[in-house]
Amino acid sequence: MAKVTPVLWTQKKNKQGHCPIYLRIEAGDRRRYVSLRTKVHESHWNDKARRVRKTHPQHEAINNLIAQRVAEAQAEILKLRTDREAVTAEGLKETLPPETPAARGDFFEFADGVVQDFERRGKLYTHKRYKSVCKKFRDYTGEPLPFDRLTPRLLRDYETHLIERY
Repeated sequence: MAKVTPVLWTQKKNKQGHCPIYLRIEAGDRRRYVSLRTKVHESHWNDKARRVRKTHPQHEAINNLIAQRVAEAQAEILKLRTDREAVTAEGLKETLPPETPAARGDFFEFADGVVQDFERRGKLYTHKRYKSVCKKFRDYTGEPLPFDRLTPRLLRDYETHLIERY
């Protein structure tokens, strides 16, 4: 049975005494961790409730973030069970990448810029090829495609799709 719990990593304290908060994903006998990119002082963490205490000035925002990420993980577990797929810690971690500014970008915005750049430089054959590849990939994944969804598993599935179709 898969289980997702927030944990405070006290062994990774910074100089100010703040510790990072992680989601521990347990499935079978495997554990994986996903960072929430948030740190709190150990005295502000309620270990029994696995939440930030009300003494922290931003306790509501951090607790909302924790609840949101746990809900995302549990929704993914439910989706996998509904589809009768195996629930693994690695698979769940792959679907819950850490929130980073780079992860919020869109792959197709970047790819369209590259394609237009080839056209401006007069590399028309390369422009035509890249445009065709991007169109097929866009049809397969749908828009938008955040960078955090661009995983090796997605690329392998796309490769299999192309082999079967063409």
